[in-house]
Amino acid sequence: MIKTEEESNKEERERNLKQSLRYVEPLLMVLGAWPLPPESSLCMKIFQRVIPVISIVLALFVICPIFFYIIFKARGTRRQMELLSAFINSLIQLIKYIIMLNSMNDIRTLLNEIKNDWLYGTEENRRLFRENAKIGDRVVSIVAITMYFGGLCYRTILPLSRGTIILPDNTTIRLLPSSTYLPFINEQITPNYEIIFVLQVLSGLFIYTVFVGAIAIMMMICLHTCGLLRILTDKLMDLIDKSNTSEEIIQEKITNIVECHRKIKK
Repeated sequence: MIKTEEESNKEERERNLKQSLRYVEPLLMVLGAWPLPPESSLCMKIFQRVIPVISIVLALFVICPIFFYIIFKARGTRRQMELLSAFINSLIQLIKYIIMLNSMNDIRTLLNEIKNDWLYGTEENRRLFRENAKIGDRVVSIVAITMYFGGLCYRTILPLSRGTIILPDNTTIRLLPSSTYLPFINEQITPNYEIIFVLQVLSGLFIYTVFVGAIAIMMMICLHTCGLLRILTDKLMDLIDKSNTSEEIIQEKITNIVECHRKIKK
């Protein structure tokens, strides 16, 4: 079946739109914060309900033990401040994640607006959107590589490379990715150590994904808005073009400018 030119153009626009979302969609999907379309499968809907619960539990599994360690075991102001910075960062990422979950309807509305801009905009508009999307992709790629590579090295290679530490009282300690104090659990014995180690690595992945996902969605919003502002500027420049002073055309241009401005403010 031969595709018409209109169908080919629509497919190209949808492909460009999907390309612009290639980072933000999988990141938020993994977090369960990506708005699903109504026709999504039951498995996806269950996945979206279960993932936030698991993610929050993983985050608390790092936040609470660090807090207990600061209160009950940390000695010295410097050590407490070091741990406090890690505690605050993890807590901020958890709060950020909860805000993402509560903003899913707003994200859905925003995505619909962006989709309409891509599908029904002019070729020049889509060119601006593509240029800005490429900038966002580069920034998100750099942030993701830095966070995941550096974070995983910090949480896996660093504690494992230190091996076991023998204290003066002949107590053997194996380092964990995060300082941990669990009042009713001995984290040094097997298999407690291995289970806690894996859970802390997974919680670190969650924290990094929230950070990168927030950067990705902010870049998408900011750069798409920059594209709309550029379009608005072009419309204003076209309005002051005196080559065509027809009142009907001027009124149409003003209407387009007002509509574009309203969309940006919204």
